[in-house]
Amino acid sequence: MQRNGSLWQLGIEAQELTTAIGQLGEQLEADDEDARSQALS
Repeated sequence: MQRNGSLWQLGIEAQELTTAIGQLGEQLEADDEDARSQALS
C-alpha cells in the first residue's frame, strides 16, 4: 500500500471537489439573481 500516494491523491481530489463546489455555488447565485430580476420585472 502506498499511503503517501493515496493521501496525495485524496488531497488533489478534495481540491478539485472544492473548486467544483465553488463554481457550482457561483452558478447558483447567478441563477438566483436572474430569477429575481425576472420575477421583479
